[in-house]
Amino acid sequence: MANRESRNDPQRSRKPKFDPRLWFTMEPSCQGKHYLLWASHTFPGRFTAWCPVKRRATNCSKGDIRECSKESAYWLMGFLAGNEPQPPRDESGNYLGIASPAFKAWEREARRFRKTGTWRLQE
Repeated sequence: MANRESRNDPQRSRKPKFDPRLWFTMEPSCQGKHYLLWASHTFPGRFTAWCPVKRRATNCSKGDIRECSKESAYWLMGFLAGNEPQPPRDESGNYLGIASPAFKAWEREARRFRKTGTWRLQE
């Protein structure tokens, strides 16, 4: 039977299955290794990770990571590539040309997104 704390906190639960090769640290905000789980489905680039110290899942961005395994680095590159918002389109639904100011702004933001995992540009 679950204790009262876990019933009241949907993020706190039994240890999920995870790949021990997919670890990262986010010190000083939280001690020890964390393990990549899945997309958070909150904002582009956010993912869920397991914290064994606190025995809970937490939502993170690439910018939270201080150190990670080689496998985690590749997981994150693929994850962010798949989460990158679409380039801007015109009123007809066609992609804007690469010379347009909106496309250039999107391109700058896409480069930053791949580094930080945070998307700032308003759509």
